[in-house]
Amino acid sequence: MRHAVAVLTVAAVLRACRAGGTSASARRTDPGASLKNLAADINRAAGHSAGESGSPAVDVDGLVALDAQGRVDTEVLESRLYDKIAIRAIHHHDDEAATCDKGYPRQSMIAKYNDISGDVPLFGDLLTAEGRVYAVINCRVVRDEGWHRATWTFQHGSKTAVASTFGQDPHKHTLILYVDHKALNIDATTVQHVSIRGVIGEKTSVFDHVPLCPPVDDRHFLTACTSTLTKDKELAALPEWVAYNAVQGFDHSYIYVNDDVDRARLVLQPLEDAGLLTLINWQPSQRQRSRKIGTRHFLEQQAQQNSCLLRARGRSTWVALHDTDEFFAPVDYGATVESMLRAMSVTKLDDSIGAVQAQTWFYGVHANASIQATTHKQPALSNLALAKYASRDVAAINVSYTKLIARPEHVSYVSVHMVTLGMLTLPLDAESEMRLVHYKNADASGYNVVDTRMHAFVEPVIKVLKHVYGG
Repeated sequence: MRHAVAVLTVAAVLRACRAGGTSASARRTDPGASLKNLAADINRAAGHSAGESGSPAVDVDGLVALDAQGRVDTEVLESRLYDKIAIRAIHHHDDEAATCDKGYPRQSMIAKYNDISGDVPLFGDLLTAEGRVYAVINCRVVRDEGWHRATWTFQHGSKTAVASTFGQDPHKHTLILYVDHKALNIDATTVQHVSIRGVIGEKTSVFDHVPLCPPVDDRHFLTACTSTLTKDKELAALPEWVAYNAVQGFDHSYIYVNDDVDRARLVLQPLEDAGLLTLINWQPSQRQRSRKIGTRHFLEQQAQQNSCLLRARGRSTWVALHDTDEFFAPVDYGATVESMLRAMSVTKLDDSIGAVQAQTWFYGVHANASIQATTHKQPALSNLALAKYASRDVAAINVSYTKLIARPEHVSYVSVHMVTLGMLTLPLDAESEMRLVHYKNADASGYNVVDTRMHAFVEPVIKVLKHVYGG
């Protein structure tokens, strides 16, 4: 395959550089000389000549960095090389099946487009909804907030259009841009490629040849959206979270994977095959990998939430935004989240409401070990959080902790715990309507009030898991 040849060519040059295969004189006098030949090789492997119209030919001047001894800095070269030459050549010829997976890019755009240095924003997502092309850009990682004031343009083929801002995040964390399909002659039924360029003063930020995948044609009443890492603890918790959502009437769950999507599939593939979830490949960039994992995860969360809400426009009536250790729980034992929302849509919710908001109640082990032993429900799969943690504090604590179930068309921007741009938010009463059961640090908690209401969902969740995984 052409893209395989291109990648192998890059890998061979990197090996040669590390081994000293590139002549020292060439490295010192013209560090880009050997790479100009490499660029030609890659373009030939991709089926293009440098002068061909629409070719992904790249000017490699300045691509190579030299270390103190005048040798090629292969670490810098590697990140730049794949981004600036190989990946671009690969995606120029990819068809939809190779580029997209269930409406999302197979390759993480976070990893692809942001292996760069400097005080520039990070590209997050490119999507189509309601006759528009949307770009989600994370500005939280930059010191200069000026990128919100930059002039941004979208280019598709010979068409260029100035982008508009979708609302305005008051915290300036995430920039959402859009252009109408007609302005770019976009055909949303096939994979397209769009370039995005931002200019402010002498600064320029360019995301080149970004794949725009056709959306999946599905319709849901209630979906869930979250993000995760693939450490053992996080992976082990995900099947329970997805199954619980299904029991509560969620049609589908979307999980943004912040590191290794292939590792996530080792555990979650049966749930994906059963149509209960979609995994989205959202890996960090080179620039983010140096950050602590928790910090990196938090920096991406708002971009992911807003990406999910935009993708849900016209496809899902409600979208719940909560973590994998959080469970929306109706207080009425006979209700589900779905049935509550349907009933409230008739009796309590009008077009002025953009989201409902549930108060967090923290649950965990009881402070008294003997009481904990008697409250731990012991069926099969008794390591489920729903079975283990049946104690809480006397009343809701940390009252600022809330999570949302939002109407995608009625909000323009959310900030993890609240709607910051959009229609009104309706708080739900945690004593009589719905609460968010949160098992944060549950094993080290030590609460004093026994509350076994979540035990009612243990058997239904086990039934879903057995159906999906067998046994």
